Amino acid sequence: MASAKLDIYIEQGAGFYRKLTFKTSVAPIGPIDITGWVFKGQIRKTASDSKIIASFTSQILNQTTDTGTVLITLTPAQTTAIPVAA
Repeated sequence: MASAKLDIYIEQGAGFYRKLTFKTSVAPIGPIDITGWVFKGQIRKTASDSKIIASFTSQILNQTTDTGTVLITLTPAQTTAIPVAA
């Protein structure tokens, strides 16, 4: 599966939290168990830029009660360090 491009808005100096739920698009449609998966997320000025501005922390949530859901976070210190886009 190809990587997705997602535009998100982050307030500088604030903690950032976002839940992402992964679902199948074929029958039976619904969330998929992501137990054992590894998630990485990075912020770069452009997709091809080698400089990483920040890296998300990820936590797979309980796959019985929150099937397919991962929580990604940035700390206030990380969001403070993200330059403002002009």
